[in-house]
Amino acid sequence: MKDLHTIKDIVMGTGVNILSSSRDHEIVINRWLYYKLAKEHTQYSLRLIGEIVGRNHATVIYGLKQFENECSWDKDLQAKYEQLTIICMKETRCNDVVAVNEQIKFMHTEIHKLYALKKQLLSDEFINAKQ
Repeated sequence: MKDLHTIKDIVMGTGVNILSSSRDHEIVINRWLYYKLAKEHTQYSLRLIGEIVGRNHATVIYGLKQFENECSWDKDLQAKYEQLTIICMKETRCNDVVAVNEQIKFMHTEIHKLYALKKQLLSDEFINAKQ
């Protein structure tokens, strides 16, 4: 169960207390994020995943469905999920080469987007400096 505690700590490291009984939207979303990461990076039952944060398996099932719905339109949540996935893979000693390759591909795509943004910002600064 060490991996579940590691994942919980990673999510809580973002500054949100997912152990709280609060129904605050930010707390709930981060709890859903923990469920998703725990389900993907461990082989533990939904009962054990929920137990770590004081919830039952039915709440975990509901949270996983809600996470997928929320992620379908919330780009910030998608980005946070991708970032924490990379951290979880490292911290839980992922040995799935295919999953690691998928994350590397994702990171390359994001790096190319950042380079394009940098190029645009530099060209905008150059144009503004000439005016």
